[in-house]
Amino acid sequence: MFLEAASRAIDIDKMGIFNRWNEIKRNLNVYSETPVYSEIECAHYLLHSIEVCYGYMEEDELIDIIRRIVPSSNALEFAIQIVKSNRALFDETTGLTKQLSFDTFSEQKTLFERKFDFSNQDRNLHLWFMYFSFGRLGLLYMFIVRDNDFDEESKNTYYQKAKDLGNKHAQEHIDELSKTGTIVFEW
Repeated sequence: MFLEAASRAIDIDKMGIFNRWNEIKRNLNVYSETPVYSEIECAHYLLHSIEVCYGYMEEDELIDIIRRIVPSSNALEFAIQIVKSNRALFDETTGLTKQLSFDTFSEQKTLFERKFDFSNQDRNLHLWFMYFSFGRLGLLYMFIVRDNDFDEESKNTYYQKAKDLGNKHAQEHIDELSKTGTIVFEW
């Protein structure tokens, strides 16, 4: 009962972030001085701002914003780490077009394989963290195999791991999110 009561579902229109991007940016920008969002809401907004900032070509602005955020919860700190790692991945690979170093692969793999459980704070945020983690791990495995000279058996093993992480495990979490009614697929 405590777990259910403690898990507050935060209802955020993920696609609406595109439409309200300037407002959300302003609110994130002043988060540490005059927070408009709770820590969990802020984590949701940061996580779902990754694609939005690429759409508006404002990746640097989002990184500047998160540098000013002082997190007091593990959930918000993890969301910040995800945003930073995503930016580092895209910077190093020049928008996923160049080789990924093994050092970056190892560092990012460690972040996304981290054992975490934020479900007692917000189950939906936990599922989104899982979705992003599995998806990014799949991407990392694809990139490390694509650009390195591994033997055929290692390549096949890594490709299978990438496929399982990106397709199977990430998809399981999106399916779970859609069952809770927190995501709507309207385009």
